Amino acid sequence: MNINGVECDVCSTEVNGQKARLLTPCTVRGLPFADFAVSCFVERSPNPEEAALYAPCLMALYYVQCYRHLLNKRSFDLSSFSSQYYPTLGKLCESIKIESTGDPLLDKIQILIRLGRPDGLKSLEEILPGAIYQHPEWIPVENLEADTDTLADREWEKVKKALSKKIREGDEPLDKVCDELSDRYLTLVLFLAERTTFDVLHQGAEAVYQIIKEKLTPAERDLFRDGCLKSPQYLNRILCFDPSPIFPWFTQIIEKVYRKVGTERASRFLSPELVEKLRASYLSFYPFWLQYIGEDEKDRSRLRENDKDEPPGPKKKEHWEGKEEVPYWEGAEEYAKELPDYMADPFLTALLNLGYPYDRSKRGGKGAKKKEGVETVLSPLEREIVGLEAEGLSNKEIAQRVGHTPSYVSKIRKQVREVLRDTWERSSYKPFRKQMHGELRQLYMGLPPDKRPLFKDFYLGMVRRLIQRLPKNGQLSPELAEEAAIPSFLRN
Repeated sequence: MNINGVECDVCSTEVNGQKARLLTPCTVRGLPFADFAVSCFVERSPNPEEAALYAPCLMALYYVQCYRHLLNKRSFDLSSFSSQYYPTLGKLCESIKIESTGDPLLDKIQILIRLGRPDGLKSLEEILPGAIYQHPEWIPVENLEADTDTLADREWEKVKKALSKKIREGDEPLDKVCDELSDRYLTLVLFLAERTTFDVLHQGAEAVYQIIKEKLTPAERDLFRDGCLKSPQYLNRILCFDPSPIFPWFTQIIEKVYRKVGTERASRFLSPELVEKLRASYLSFYPFWLQYIGEDEKDRSRLRENDKDEPPGPKKKEHWEGKEEVPYWEGAEEYAKELPDYMADPFLTALLNLGYPYDRSKRGGKGAKKKEGVETVLSPLEREIVGLEAEGLSNKEIAQRVGHTPSYVSKIRKQVREVLRDTWERSSYKPFRKQMHGELRQLYMGLPPDKRPLFKDFYLGMVRRLIQRLPKNGQLSPELAEEAAIPSFLRN
């Protein structure tokens, strides 16, 4: 429907027993909502020219690449609780004692509430990162109101200290440490892109609210604010524009109850208090549900492979029996690999879907040569010096700890920096650059010849303007940044 020039998608619902509409803006006075939101963001920015450049780029980067950052691998399915296809999960559900309602669906709701509370109910702020992000431990959820540069600098220092500690305490090859460094850095990049994306959409939605609020009922105003503005209780995410479907999946659970058991019985069963418990338990259990169904599917796949190789004869005993069960609250490490589809502008999708962040799965393939060279491992002394350096100790203080002279410690620190830089370039930087340049060339050659100069001018202009914003005291020089971002075929 159109309200004062704002085209909205309309979803009919009920609030406190009264009919209401949830309106989601699509176009505003002829502009797509995202473009309108960017224009609002640019108008309020102290540096409009810079905001007009980075805001749409970060938004496109986020919506195209966010599946590398979010956990939303599989749609949550209550039927898996009693499915023979998921025997380990089924066994866990059978162990939960409840008072039966006589309806299988309502019984599963009670089981889910119990499954999400093995150690008591945590707060929503504690539960949400684990339900939304692939690596919740890498996500900065404190002091989110800090400006972007301050937040980025603070979190990058945390990353470097964490990895220095990892080097000091472990003896794994530096290649693996550099892989984790790249993963954590790119997770931080996507988190900052996410933060900017929701800031932009929030400002656009605020402007839309002022345009349409007089045409809305009080309940509809509340629905709009809850769905289209940033929600502090949901980590400042915007539910109606959130690519993580963790909240719509919960809505589907509620909808299914109403559809299957009837409005009257569902209303009695789903009291406001129970719905809040169900929401928290669902969010808490979702990562572990992924682990259970993933492990059961792997076992099922292994069983099929074994059956192919098994000679004709009596069927072997099902290997589910006697399988050791691991309590899900000890931690989830493996998740299913399916990736959700996202809708985005086709040109921006093609432009920015360049394998960034670096997709390590594309390193090889059929016919790919095995990586040559030996993995780099630091000596115990070198690892100790790296750890002490991360604590902020001087050469003299480190020398006193390790029993060497300050000059020797300085020499070791220089050697380690060179080894770390060489390892990072070999294991992460060069493969990433090769992948990005290859896919960029494929995109460029796929354009009509008359469009290639336009693409080249746009890309070079965007890269060089971004490079100008590099901090003058940064570790990456403008020359290296340009080499990394601009392939040779666009230089000629």
